[in-house]
Amino acid sequence: MGTDQKETSLLTYYRWLWPYLRRRVLLLLLTFVLMLSVSLVQGLSIGLLSPVLRVLFGQEGVPALFSRGVLRPVGEFLQAWLFSVPRDEALRRVAYMIVAVYFFRGVVIYAYQILAFSFEEGLVRDLRNALFEKVINMPLSHIRRMNTGELISRFYHDIGVLRETFAMGVFAALREALTGMAYLAVAVATSWKLSLF
Repeated sequence: MGTDQKETSLLTYYRWLWPYLRRRVLLLLLTFVLMLSVSLVQGLSIGLLSPVLRVLFGQEGVPALFSRGVLRPVGEFLQAWLFSVPRDEALRRVAYMIVAVYFFRGVVIYAYQILAFSFEEGLVRDLRNALFEKVINMPLSHIRRMNTGELISRFYHDIGVLRETFAMGVFAALREALTGMAYLAVAVATSWKLSLF
């Protein structure tokens, strides 16, 4: 019985929050796309470790990870760009590649953080404006009965907790889950037998 009541109150809470989220659905979708991009770039940076080590230690050929499936074009690019040039040039290109990948990773993470912050702050602004509108329209007798600290707590603490729920809860959980899936995909693509252990 307690669980049903909790689920009902949670659904009521989400229904109450939906009009504020609906105003920012495009921003939320863009944030999700950049969150997915962050995870893919982090998986790519781990996946590029094998070609970098092959060049550093003088091994020939593209790793098996890049020789099949959807990563075949990446393997063909690596073969032409890294493994078919002299070793000194390959080492120089590896350095360029590392800088480029981590620069792109930083740009994507920065854009994701800007959009996520914009979403969170816009949501907080709308909620505070709605709360202010409600307080302004309250009867004066009701406002006199309210404690000043309680009113300030509603404006700052309660809405701040909601902001942190999105920042540290929803967004962080989704981002880490997507990054974990990207790492798992790289591990399985590299060696599915070793990934089982």
